[in-house]
Amino acid sequence: MNRRAFLVSAPTVAFAGCATRLGLADRVEIVEKVVQASDGSARDELAVRRFDPDEGPYYDGEIREPLAPEIGTDDPLVVSEALASELDGQFETVRFAVRGCGESLAGPGEAEGCRAAPVVRSDFNEVEVGDVVDVRYGDASAGVISVHRRRENRD
Repeated sequence: MNRRAFLVSAPTVAFAGCATRLGLADRVEIVEKVVQASDGSARDELAVRRFDPDEGPYYDGEIREPLAPEIGTDDPLVVSEALASELDGQFETVRFAVRGCGESLAGPGEAEGCRAAPVVRSDFNEVEVGDVVDVRYGDASAGVISVHRRRENRD
């Protein structure tokens, strides 16, 4: 890594670690990713990808149109710009959401708590179920600050 690249990336890496220690972000394991769409009357789940610690990632139910031709059953749930444009043209609203679980989300007497929230498509695509990430939850949405540890690197 050259000096300029290091100087650009160092503050981001430092902030990610500090954000969780300062309570500005929560370190969670992503246990679910969902693509939802609505035509105005009802919200429909087009794909739900979950993580099981023993079995790994899997799709819960079928992958629905128009995602089905683009995403295989063993593929991560990632929505390209072209596919996002197609979804936007076909539905009134499209929502990308993740569900994270971790100690920092626990309520009184709980070892761990979970929280689901919509995220922007780029954050949605950045994470896979099973990843441990630093997330900043807001009132109505969340933002991924950094990926702390990828699922495939945890074993």
